[in-house]
Amino acid sequence: MRLKIRKISTAELLVMFLMFVLSGAMYTLPTTSYTNSKLLSVAVVFVFMFFLKGKIKLKGTYSRFIVCFLSFVIILAFYSMIIHSEMPTDVFNICGGYFALIGYVLVQNLTISKEQIQKIFVNYTKLIVLFFFIQYAIFKISGNIIFIDFYNPQMRAGFLRAGVGSEFVALSIIIMFAEFLQTYRKKKRFDIKLIIWMGIFSVYFVLFICIRAAILAIFLSCLVLVFIGTDSRKLKLGILLLGVLGGALILQSSVFDKYMQIDKIEGGGSITGRLAMYAYYFNGFMQHPIMGQGFIKPINSALTTLLYGQYGFYYLEDVGIVGYLFTFGLVGLFLFLTFITKGMKTIISGYKDRSIFSDSVVLGVFMFLVFTMPTLFLFDYARNGFLMFVLLFMTPKSERN
Repeated sequence: MRLKIRKISTAELLVMFLMFVLSGAMYTLPTTSYTNSKLLSVAVVFVFMFFLKGKIKLKGTYSRFIVCFLSFVIILAFYSMIIHSEMPTDVFNICGGYFALIGYVLVQNLTISKEQIQKIFVNYTKLIVLFFFIQYAIFKISGNIIFIDFYNPQMRAGFLRAGVGSEFVALSIIIMFAEFLQTYRKKKRFDIKLIIWMGIFSVYFVLFICIRAAILAIFLSCLVLVFIGTDSRKLKLGILLLGVLGGALILQSSVFDKYMQIDKIEGGGSITGRLAMYAYYFNGFMQHPIMGQGFIKPINSALTTLLYGQYGFYYLEDVGIVGYLFTFGLVGLFLFLTFITKGMKTIISGYKDRSIFSDSVVLGVFMFLVFTMPTLFLFDYARNGFLMFVLLFMTPKSERN
């Protein structure tokens, strides 16, 4: 029996390359600086433009939004240099990742289906998790970090918080759950491989990522998919019954007990500290409500205090949409609301013509973005390299196939 190897198209190779670089994978390598990974991201955009040879059109639901948003990012960059006396390189270090959004426009111009993009994304995430466990084994045995940096791993209530590939794993769980629902609707059978991989990813996320807000967002997004993303009543009832049973077992587990101990161990700082952060950054937004504070790099004591607070332990990426307001102001909020409106219209339209049941990834990813708004906002500059993939999966497959 001859082994058949499918030829990988140029479009698939380009998406893989784009995914590798813009995902921040280069930043997980101990030898690669954050600035170099940003510069490499820009280089990838030019590679895409070369292959497309100037034949670029504004295709896709969110292409025009991206043009408007990036235009404002450029304006805000100059604004930041003026009010904070920053150098262009300082500002680029903060806002450079947003230009990865151009990748959305470029991918929309490639001949590749949404299913192929989803498959590449999930398989790439499998590699992240696999390489993490290999590196973790090496780390436990020898204490050496070879090819994946754990970002200074810390223990949290008995968990090792690694922080590797958190957004990829979260989104892959939702994608696979949506595909699980679609497979059952189409073929009336359960996809065991999907169930196994969802289990592996979930265990990895709970034991090594340990982000409670993200775990809740994943759960709520999948719950919405159960109620709205499928029209099979039997499947809904079955999943809900299994969910209740699984929830009861989780509540009795030692893992749940550890999660409940986090705030006690951290002296309540995880909740009370975050409330103080919300108040601090909202006050900062009110000082410059129209354009926000702009892109801030802590190059002096004044900017360090403005960015991290008086005691130096406040972080913009922990306060969700309030941090976005702090940076982008009301103009940025208006742009975000236009984006949300587009997403809602897409979902409502898909529900009316029932296309949402065969492309429920759109719904799941949109809900994940909404449920992470209070704390882990995906438009935050710390996660902007990942945003392109969110928009790709929120675009209906009818616009690609």
